Amino acid sequence: MEEKKFQSESTEGTRKIDEKGEYTALAVSLNNKFRKGETCFDVLDDIRKFPRPICVGFNNVLANNSDPLKANPDSKKFLDELNQVGNVFIVTTAESHEGVQEFMEKNGMWSDDFVLMAKPSWYFVTSHAEQMYGVPRVKAAEKFSKREKELKTKANKSVQEYIELMAKEGIDFNVADFSDVPARKTIAPIFGKNWPVLIIDDSGMATRSNPNMYGVHVQIWEPDPEDYIMDINEGKPTILDAVEITKQHFQKLESEGKI
Repeated sequence: MEEKKFQSESTEGTRKIDEKGEYTALAVSLNNKFRKGETCFDVLDDIRKFPRPICVGFNNVLANNSDPLKANPDSKKFLDELNQVGNVFIVTTAESHEGVQEFMEKNGMWSDDFVLMAKPSWYFVTSHAEQMYGVPRVKAAEKFSKREKELKTKANKSVQEYIELMAKEGIDFNVADFSDVPARKTIAPIFGKNWPVLIIDDSGMATRSNPNMYGVHVQIWEPDPEDYIMDINEGKPTILDAVEITKQHFQKLESEGKI
């Protein structure tokens, strides 16, 4: 297997490190933990070890969003190419980690290099907003279980720490900036980077005005798109176009000395 290398900064200067095995093992470990019910807020230190996270949506990006579920035929090439640029995180509002991973494996698009974040693993970073705005599917705070309260405390702590981190960069955020429904995927605090983490998604909710996330708003993928979807897609990049945009994003961060 071809070794995957990233540029990394150290006190000795820029150096090349063979990180392929390290990050693959870490991704496998995280996926196992997520399947067992742990969340991002239980393993933040491990997630933050990945130097170049790239977030990718699932429905209407890698597959359609209706039954029967079908794979986007460009998904494998897209993910393979992204995997040579950075660390791929599949971030989805789907509830089942196993279901999404099994679908990806069956359709030849899965790699042990990927980290899959189904909704139960990350949504507590945004869930306090659902109480605030009265979204009915989330229980009121007083009905949270002990475990749910623990996760909310960890999530809120990660948000506050992230706000403090970005304040040192001269960028002001507040808790309300990260208080939104899960579809917005306001997940920058999970990665803890002081630069914009790239997210590729078909939803404008996730790609526009997402605090310290660099959004790439790609075309909606459906196997037989209706005319209104074709109209929505007009002028938007495909997922294969998004690979080049991703490369340019990291090149810019490198030129600015941020990674």
